[in-house]
Amino acid sequence: MMMPVTIIITTKNRHKWLRRTLAYLDASGCHYPIILADASNLGYEDNRELAQSSENISYLACPNVRQTPSYNLALKQVTTRYAVLCGDDDYLVLDTIGKCVSFLDNNAEYVSVGGKVIAPYLSDSHELLRTCRSDNVFQTIDDTLPSKRLLACYSPYHPNTFSLCRTESLREIYKKISSLQLQDRPETFTLDEWAINGMMAIYWKQMKLPDPYMAMIRHSGTSVPPRISFDEIQYSTHGHIGCMKLIDLLSSELMRRDEH
Repeated sequence: MMMPVTIIITTKNRHKWLRRTLAYLDASGCHYPIILADASNLGYEDNRELAQSSENISYLACPNVRQTPSYNLALKQVTTRYAVLCGDDDYLVLDTIGKCVSFLDNNAEYVSVGGKVIAPYLSDSHELLRTCRSDNVFQTIDDTLPSKRLLACYSPYHPNTFSLCRTESLREIYKKISSLQLQDRPETFTLDEWAINGMMAIYWKQMKLPDPYMAMIRHSGTSVPPRISFDEIQYSTHGHIGCMKLIDLLSSELMRRDEH
């Protein structure tokens, strides 16, 4: 029987975190196909060797590519009807993935579904520092008006790209994102993941289940500073500026959608 979900793991120069995540999936009895999108310019041989050690992992070299473009490259290789993005320091709850599949199978108007997330911080010595509030990682965004869904996506920002998503819908979103020409706008180029989530909110509804879905491990090797909560990140000055510029860019897409 064909698996309904492909897990896409993106990584860059973080072999020890990737090794830990793959070991967790293996110990959890994960039978879903996995695509490892490796943007590393250091240690990529070790990552390729890790991938070759498992028959359900496909290795995709994406040297010196940022996370979102590498996700798009991996998405082109997905043959299942659903895809889920997993960071190299994240733990998916596989039982909940099955519940997410059932939800999307029975709710065609929704494009993605997630669940509860915890986000503990780890130091280099693996000492647990704190557990961050995670209520705002995924949220249900199901208003009938696309404009209200767009605003809800940024109030605060919800990274629903990391939830279980319809593969074909994601491919459509990436095509639409290219029309924004973010590569020509330095002030928003690093916010392409934010644009993807906003575009998803314009076109479809998103659901949050009450079940545990993922542990997003944060440590000194991530781009997120230790001991900063999701709320502080989402309400930072830089976050507000980026959101306003992206909402301005996405407004044209919102108008095109309303015209149809």
